[in-house]
Order: sequence, then C-alpha cells, then structure tokens
Amino acid sequence: MAGIKAQLRFASRLFSGGSCIVMIWHWQLWAELPNILARDTLWHLSPRARVMLVALSICAVVATALCCLVKSIWFEQRFYNKSRFRPLRWLGAYVLDLTTTLVLLWGAIAFAPQLFYALYVIVIPELPSQWVVEPIALGALIEFLRLTPVDSLATLLIGAMGLSILVASSILWLSILIRLVNSKH
Repeated sequence: MAGIKAQLRFASRLFSGGSCIVMIWHWQLWAELPNILARDTLWHLSPRARVMLVALSICAVVATALCCLVKSIWFEQRFYNKSRFRPLRWLGAYVLDLTTTLVLLWGAIAFAPQLFYALYVIVIPELPSQWVVEPIALGALIEFLRLTPVDSLATLLIGAMGLSILVASSILWLSILIRLVNSKH
C-alpha cells in the first residue's frame, strides 16, 4: 500500500511540474483566460450546477492525470530496475509509454462528454438519458494538445491536461536517461 501512495505522490508532483511548464510555455493563452471565461456556457448554469461542474472537472482531470502518470511510473520501474543503459531499449520503452498515454488520453477525452452529460441530466431533469460518446478523430486530439485558438473553457482544460500529462511523462523518461548516463560515469 505504501508503494501506491508513493507513486500517487510522485505522479502528482510530475503533473504539477508538467502543468507549470505548459502554463509558462503558453503564457499568452492564459492572458486570454478572462475572455474565454466570459463567453463560456458555464455562466448559463445555476451557481450549484457550476460548482458541481467545476468539481467534476477537477476530479476527472486528477483521475486522468494520476492514471496516466502512475502507468508511466510503472513502466519506468519495470524498465529502470531491469536493465543497464541500452539506448534502443530506453527509446522503445519511452515510445511505448507515450503511445499508451496518448491512447488513455484519447479514451478519457472521448468518454468525458458522457460524464458531463450525466451531470447535466442531474441538473436538468428534463434531459433524456442517452449515450453521447463518439469517437474522436486523431486530428481533433492533436488540436486539443496544440492549445490552438480556444473556444471554450472545456477545450482549454482538455488541451492543458493532455499536454501537461505528456510533458510530465517526458520529464520522467528524461530523468531516467540522465540517471542512466550519470551512473555510467
């Protein structure tokens, strides 16, 4: 149990670091945040519904980030503990981890509308219960991650979360590379 807690703490630090890098790298987008907030549909909801939506968003982001980063830590432990520095093995593990992370992000982003629609059904009982999940094209996923012109708070959140997770995973793998190279000297 202590191992899982340590992994969750480490994953949360990685995500925090990745988020800071993304925020600094895209500083001009954050300056635009008040305008994005002003035109977002969030303000059409009651205060109670807004709080529920923000809480659900935070929980979804944290769960997605921890799931992706604990998986990266698990990959790292399997790779780092069992090998000497082998560049091709490191590169293969890194590519496999990033590919798996992208697949998990893709699934989370595709499933998110269903999660939020369930909240809207609670807030607006007249809405019919229905399945709203649809596959997301690879191009749409890339557009989210590029943080190109943002039309809503939701697209900004999705892009920043995904990019932060990918940056955090990359930090983890680059730290392995540095440790492996330094251990040879």
